[in-house]
Amino acid sequence: MARTRRQPTSAESGSQPLHMTFRLSEGLRKQLEDAAVAAGDRTIGEEIRLRLDASFSEREADDETRRLLNAVAKIASDVTDLYGTSWLADRFVAEKFRGSVRVLFDWAVPLGDIVERQPKVGSMADRLVQNSQGMTVEEALGFAAAAKEGFI
Repeated sequence: MARTRRQPTSAESGSQPLHMTFRLSEGLRKQLEDAAVAAGDRTIGEEIRLRLDASFSEREADDETRRLLNAVAKIASDVTDLYGTSWLADRFVAEKFRGSVRVLFDWAVPLGDIVERQPKVGSMADRLVQNSQGMTVEEALGFAAAAKEGFI
């Protein structure tokens, strides 16, 4: 008897959500539950879907940017360990964190003369500056990032 290839179901073809089962540690489940509640009473399933979707849709950082972000995260962890509280919870610790990140940037930036450049016409930075009512490029980009990540 000849074998025939099974046709995918509607769930497998993408027209219906796919139901999956997997295991989580209790700690990870609690983090997801807390994040879901903090985001406005989402279900854990919705939180997982949103986080997975975001992890695939965000632009990947280049290797050097990833190294820099890892170093910033290390500084955040170190100041928390040093002072016993997060930079988000204490202004003094936040200033130590900010100063340490500035030192990191002094080591990380390219050497040489600064050559002024204009934002590429039509780029996100150009649109932000055009619509930012007198903000500098740094202020507009910082504001946009802070808003996107929920700091403001």
